[in-house]
Amino acid sequence: MYNIRAASIASQFLAYCHYQIECVKYFLTDSPGIIPYKILQDIDSNNQLCIKRYLKKYNLTLSLIKSILFSIFQSAANYYDRSIIPAVIFRLNRCNKEDVLALDLFFQAQGLSSSASSSSEPLSTDANTPVLNFDVLYYNIAFSELWLYFNQSDIDQQALNTFQNATIIAPDLPSDLIALIDAWPKCPLDKYRCLLANSSMLMIAARLDGTTPLDFASHLASITRKTRTFYTIPLSGHIIQLSLTTAGYTCPLHLILSWTFPSLFPSECNKPSCITDLPTMIDFVGETEMVQMSSLKIS
Repeated sequence: MYNIRAASIASQFLAYCHYQIECVKYFLTDSPGIIPYKILQDIDSNNQLCIKRYLKKYNLTLSLIKSILFSIFQSAANYYDRSIIPAVIFRLNRCNKEDVLALDLFFQAQGLSSSASSSSEPLSTDANTPVLNFDVLYYNIAFSELWLYFNQSDIDQQALNTFQNATIIAPDLPSDLIALIDAWPKCPLDKYRCLLANSSMLMIAARLDGTTPLDFASHLASITRKTRTFYTIPLSGHIIQLSLTTAGYTCPLHLILSWTFPSLFPSECNKPSCITDLPTMIDFVGETEMVQMSSLKIS
């Protein structure tokens, strides 16, 4: 499930701000990765200064804040939009006159108004929907391999709630997904690994991809090395061929197409050296034109 796995991905994303001088200097003594925990606690207890005193008209709740930031973070169509998230977190934490004005514009841009509802739309209750089935299957197989603690046989409600509450970037956890987990027929892990090991497929992992966390992807690649071609794409998220291609970087798309249809594409499209041309830093402070345009659009 994308929202739960976003916890570790979001922390990794904010760590990039911590290691970039132009971004972290705005956070003074607290790193951008730690401040969200304080904000989460303050919002949950209705003590977040900016929201309580200046942004009350938007009816902002913990769930709504998480959903807004998640929708920006996981956007495949707008590769650079997520760069504004540390600024939103910083301004909520500092909350001076300029911050209030900027946050007011930001929440207006999200389509919120004084009548904004804090409720979120649940997933379909149809147990046979493909997306819901896939999410439950992932929980019972892949997600359990990553996060089960000692002597735990399956991911339970408490574990799911813990991951859900660990990040400021996550929508609500669907109740219908929880209800299906126990009833879902589980695939034995040995059979699951056998299926993976005998599949011949290209594997491209994005470092900021909540769907296939890098540690999980690299682990699968290590046990299926003879049958799998593995590429790691830096600083990219879900649906990397779409978001990066939209931003002007065609390397992942070339690798995918040339591997899938080798007779249709020239050999140079199959060279992984193009990965070195991809961006290696996140422009949190708007030094590039692409990020400046994204910031204007969503704030």
